Amino acid sequence: MTYGFALLTMGTLFMYSGYTNSSISDVLKGLSTKTRGAGDTGFVALLTGAGEAVAPGSGGSGPATSGPLPKGLGSFDGVPVCKWIAEELQWAREHGWTGGLTSGYRSKQHQAEVCATGVTPCAKPGTSNHEGKRYPKCAADVTEPEQLDHVLSKKPGRRLHYTGKKIGDIPHFSSGLNGV
Repeated sequence: MTYGFALLTMGTLFMYSGYTNSSISDVLKGLSTKTRGAGDTGFVALLTGAGEAVAPGSGGSGPATSGPLPKGLGSFDGVPVCKWIAEELQWAREHGWTGGLTSGYRSKQHQAEVCATGVTPCAKPGTSNHEGKRYPKCAADVTEPEQLDHVLSKKPGRRLHYTGKKIGDIPHFSSGLNGV
């Protein structure tokens, strides 16, 4: 990394943290308060978003939803995600969850881009639940994860679980059937 690029990256980080009124630590963790981010963090979207543009306000990771999605995927908050997760999130929103989806489905390439930013933890491309397209191998990163967990605890037949606490990935939810 050149010195100039490092300065540009740090400057962008400072500007983004100011724009979202969040600490730099929260921005890097994907917990910024004004925008919903992309990938594991909103800052990641600023650095890697050129290849997969996110429409402003889409709240999305990777590409904003447009055109047909692969089989098994739907959309929530404009973000591609497994249909079963979108249904769980919709139920939660209708029952009091005020958060949003920041990351759902990722291609293997997008997962590699997220990992290349240094975000930890980050599943090796080809092994991430974010790359899944059907139950049980799917994942979602959200804002207000504690609130979502509380709301979903009241859902009959719940399939989406707060697995991020166990693996140190605070916004992460999945089926939990393979541990993550």
